[in-house]
Amino acid sequence: HGSQDIAITSADETRLPHFSHFQIPSVDAETLLIRLDRVGLFASVGSACQSGALRPSHVLLAMGFTDSRARQCIRVTFGWDSQQGIGLQAAALILDVLGEMR
Repeated sequence: HGSQDIAITSADETRLPHFSHFQIPSVDAETLLIRLDRVGLFASVGSACQSGALRPSHVLLAMGFTDSRARQCIRVTFGWDSQQGIGLQAAALILDVLGEMR
């Protein structure tokens, strides 16, 4: 998978700077999360208020995502204490893990 395969959700909309939500076609987000956890990057498949839910995000479904497309999405959130450049490090880890999943 290259970066061209990753679709940032609502990329053209005004968004909060510390949230990144994206879809990676043909990748099961749950499997990706397990692998990211192993390399120290913690992400989520749902919204914070839906933590632990087994169903796809109702927000994504309301936005027109199909069930299968919603299951290809992950969210990375950065905190107030995140250091500059951490987003680039997270992106590199995600691309590395995706490369291993091929």
